[in-house]
Amino acid sequence: MSLKQLSKQLGLSPSTVSRAMNDYPDISESTKLRVKEAAISMGYQANASARSLVTGMGKNIGLILPMSSKHRSSRFFDHLLSGATESLLEQNYLLSAIALPRDEQEVKRLRYLVDSRVLDAAILIRTRVNDERVELLLQRNIPFVCYGRTERSDEFAWLDMDNHKAMQLCVSHMIEAGHRNLAMINASGRLYFAKLRQQGFIKALSANQLQYTESRYTEIEISEDDGYLAANKLLKQNKHIDGIICANDTMAIGAIKACKDNNLVPGKDISVIGYNNSSTGRFVEPALTTVQHSDPILIGRLLGDMVYRRMTGENLKNLQKLMPPELIVRDS
Repeated sequence: MSLKQLSKQLGLSPSTVSRAMNDYPDISESTKLRVKEAAISMGYQANASARSLVTGMGKNIGLILPMSSKHRSSRFFDHLLSGATESLLEQNYLLSAIALPRDEQEVKRLRYLVDSRVLDAAILIRTRVNDERVELLLQRNIPFVCYGRTERSDEFAWLDMDNHKAMQLCVSHMIEAGHRNLAMINASGRLYFAKLRQQGFIKALSANQLQYTESRYTEIEISEDDGYLAANKLLKQNKHIDGIICANDTMAIGAIKACKDNNLVPGKDISVIGYNNSSTGRFVEPALTTVQHSDPILIGRLLGDMVYRRMTGENLKNLQKLMPPELIVRDS
């Protein structure tokens, strides 16, 4: 049934029926009730695309997942997606997960989604130092929130972790365990969180009268294999390393295997710390010490709430949140 047919059955103009369906204040409550009851009984459903053209607001929210050949998904992002979906469902919005390969066509594909109105709002993750996706959404005036920051963080809504504080906790823990020759396996410096963690690592070393050495620092893709290869190379080149801080639990699991293959006992001869408190980290041997900021489902719920509030016009300054870290001490 079309809007025109419903209007004819009710003896009302299409404009009045449309305004009643969308709860316009100039329509009486009795008319709204009559229209909505008739719509249900006659099987009428409003066309979402047409409604968004009239109201200027749609309900197509996408969580943009940047994909690479080595890093496709993780339980962390699965839980984050679940939390954001739950939060938005409470506001009668649906969230779609949209995987965009991280290649030269990434921004072009995102532009298509925005300009064709497939996306009315977005949640971005894995933000970069200079992020073209953020530039595009700002140019198009699309409501969005980022899980992470960029060089233009004062211009958009974001939820992020205190990466400097996290590195301070990691370095302090290793020093307390008697380890002072520390290395770091980080993600690509193009990612903003990786830049902050490197800064935090250097700052924490300096605060403890330890010297940062480039030969004990490396950047890799986020995978167990790359974590293993990077740790193995570091240990071969620097025999005195007794602590490795990894930017992600996935990397750290590979690093633990490399330590064992170099006849080092993780948790005794050398310490390894991960990041994100993945469920897998609890079951490796030894159990992985890691950094956690919050439960990923809660993080997802916060992101869902923030993008909804941004869509309803809330001030940016209320939607920029830094979360404190917690060190989860286990056996590694």
